[in-house]
Amino acid sequence: TIPDFTIAALGTDMTNDHPIGINLPVGRVGDDFNGPTATSANGAMQFYDTDSDGRADSDEIRFYDTGDGPEVECASCHDPHGVAPTPGGTFNPTFLRMSNDGSAVCQSCHNK
Repeated sequence: TIPDFTIAALGTDMTNDHPIGINLPVGRVGDDFNGPTATSANGAMQFYDTDSDGRADSDEIRFYDTGDGPEVECASCHDPHGVAPTPGGTFNPTFLRMSNDGSAVCQSCHNK
């Protein structure tokens, strides 16, 4: 059967429900934000290294530096290759890097 991608049909303007292009408040840890982040070998990406292995794993939130410092971008929360992460794996129509049960995606960065 053909997968149902209608769950992902959000249109082109996601500014009302997605934090795209938001700068990562570097150094701001505590009441609002988890931390610290790790930096990729080439310095182009920061990420929450939840398993402390020094690598940006596919299930970890990432921040991309496009010139103005690390920012939240689409691929921060969504893995563009994550529809079926392994052969025969579970279909993932949202491409989320992790389950969002209990707002887990938001709470990976925010303490709320």
